Amino acid sequence: MSQSKLQKRQYRDGWTRTKRIKLETTNVTTTKITEVNDDCLEHIFNKLELVDLLNVADTCKHFRQSVDWVFERKYKSMKLYLTNINTKYTHELEIRVQSIWVFDILTALKLLRNFGHLLITLDISGFICGWMLQKIFHYINKYCVDTLTEIHFYCLQYFAMEVPLPKVETVTFSYCTLSGHIIEFNKWFPQLRNLEFRGDHFAENGDGKCIEKTLSNLDHLSLKFGPTAFQASNIGEALRLNPQIRRLQVANNNLNISISKYLQNINDLDVHWSTKGVDAETPVIHLKNVQCFRITCYDLMPKILYTFDCLKKFTMESTPRDWNDVIDFVNQNQTLIEVTLKQFGRIPVVDANGKFKLAQTLAKIKTVNFYIFSLSVDEAITFTTANKALKSIRFKLNSKSDYDDLKIKLSNEWTQSIGQTGIVQLKR
Repeated sequence: MSQSKLQKRQYRDGWTRTKRIKLETTNVTTTKITEVNDDCLEHIFNKLELVDLLNVADTCKHFRQSVDWVFERKYKSMKLYLTNINTKYTHELEIRVQSIWVFDILTALKLLRNFGHLLITLDISGFICGWMLQKIFHYINKYCVDTLTEIHFYCLQYFAMEVPLPKVETVTFSYCTLSGHIIEFNKWFPQLRNLEFRGDHFAENGDGKCIEKTLSNLDHLSLKFGPTAFQASNIGEALRLNPQIRRLQVANNNLNISISKYLQNINDLDVHWSTKGVDAETPVIHLKNVQCFRITCYDLMPKILYTFDCLKKFTMESTPRDWNDVIDFVNQNQTLIEVTLKQFGRIPVVDANGKFKLAQTLAKIKTVNFYIFSLSVDEAITFTTANKALKSIRFKLNSKSDYDDLKIKLSNEWTQSIGQTGIVQLKR
């Protein structure tokens, strides 16, 4: 076949194919994105990053249900951090462990506008310039009122609250200047159950009277880090006005015998212990209803100056000055069913005899979490054989390589497991 005929045939065949394709596609119907059903949209949007999801949410009301479903499924349980917000950040937001961090003002406002009705937990930082902070508060008041249950204010000196947040149950103030209308907790947080203060300089003029209010739903009051603005008299008055409070976190410097009568309704007490001002003349406080007691001490832990009637759970995060004090404390509280000992600060020095004595002391406890020093295989076996009431124990072996040896020596009544951090758990 001549080249000219071949070219003509190729031209003709090509033209025929092209023509056939055109004929076939003329009857194909097109579907607009707005006509795609919600199930398909949810599948598509589920592949998007949060920044892209925000852009889609701004596009069309038709996508609202699908976009909300994706956000609720992927991000609703995360805490939103609005911190260091500026107009010069190269990235708008980051997804970290169970949290969303927003750094750009436009992204923050877009997120509050589109998904504020789904947010549960919010953290607002004071490292935001005035007009941005005012705008953020306005959007919170407008879009987040019906869903927020927890809010944390950090280093704020300005609060532009406009309407109450009726579902907020947990409020935390960290290094904030509290003055004016924000301390009207009943007005802004009518369902407040957990109120926490952190930092040493949060109240204007060092006035701790902001907690001397009747808060009918308050169950948990936390002054854990011992703000200097609070005095024992402030805490006593808060407990007197709110006898329904059952959980208290406080520094021991703020507790004294003068307010002990107001501590008798507390079930859960968490004390940050300081040895400052504590001596042999410091009186012991008796607590008749406390069932859970946690104590943390940065220094060597002295003798515990509290006695109990019905203590069930005891946690100590410290290094005792004298292990006999801990042993005596456990022996005095016969109602204990769970003991947790954690190391804080310097590594404790305990000889084999001391460890054996401690094992005998814990013989009546059902659950023991022993993180204060590591055990050898033989010491671990001693704990399990000496304690007939023991149901569960957590501890750390001297070496991970000892775990196989421990499994061989343990009796069949125990099941064992080891975590990534080397913590061994035995269950009877």
